[in-house]
Amino acid sequence: MALSEEPFLPRRSAWETITLWSPEGVVVDGSESTSVRVSWEAVEDADYYTVSFSAAVGDDQEGLCRDDSHSANVTVVDVPTASITVGEDVGSNDTSSLRAYTTYSVTVVAFSDKWGKTVGSEATRLTTLQRGSAAVTGRVTVGSLSSTVISVQWSGLSPCRLVNGVIVRYRVQYRAKSSGLVAGSKEVTGNWSSGAETELSGLTPSTNYSIAVAAVNEQGDVGVYSHPVTVRTLPGSTSKESRNSVIIGATMACIGIVLGFSGAVIGCLFYNRSSLSKQRVNTKVNTEDNQAYGVHETPNPNESSTEETKDE
Repeated sequence: MALSEEPFLPRRSAWETITLWSPEGVVVDGSESTSVRVSWEAVEDADYYTVSFSAAVGDDQEGLCRDDSHSANVTVVDVPTASITVGEDVGSNDTSSLRAYTTYSVTVVAFSDKWGKTVGSEATRLTTLQRGSAAVTGRVTVGSLSSTVISVQWSGLSPCRLVNGVIVRYRVQYRAKSSGLVAGSKEVTGNWSSGAETELSGLTPSTNYSIAVAAVNEQGDVGVYSHPVTVRTLPGSTSKESRNSVIIGATMACIGIVLGFSGAVIGCLFYNRSSLSKQRVNTKVNTEDNQAYGVHETPNPNESSTEETKDE
């Protein structure tokens, strides 16, 4: 029997499996705040792929919640690319979205209906971008200090998984209850874990205001506002500044009255003295004038007759 020149090929047993190549060239694009895109090189014979995201813990976590685990995944068929959304309010059981400002480890696994799945790709790290905080401040406390000033206090944000970024300040917004329109706002420096306090001034006396507070991250994204709290300013003007103004005004008025009265008294005295001086001058002038014009006193005729009789 002639030997066959064809090479000998061992027959594959029924239990033997074929190992697929692990996906390579994984690229993670997190340049958008609302989604993450992942791409890789296609694997031969792969029917679908699963991209897994696992939140880092401890020092590997660049976000705020270092001990809060979270995972998500997305499956795509035939194509070597996938996209997943980044949400602002992602719970622990939500596996279809990523959290904002959270570090994830990303791996890709290929599956074959015929040969099974591959070993996962080499892990790639990603920190999602910041978004507006979905966490609200703790209890907001308000008080009316005067007819135009109110005080506002609040505690930090909770829970940390919904903070979604680096908080650098808070925005306090107030509305007039009668119109519902925003009357103004004020920003106060603060971080996510501790609260802050401030005063709102220039308000209208005897007016109801609705106060709400929201966190602002370092990118300027404004988060969700707290539940509004109502406060009413006091009637009239009772502030320290107003009292000082009234006191100063009254003092100046009193000084003006005193100075005016003193001036009137001095004027009267000066007038009386001037009148007396004028009378003395007129008397002297009249006497001198009489002498100049030969005006003399007429002697009493009775006195003259008496003197003549005595002589006789």
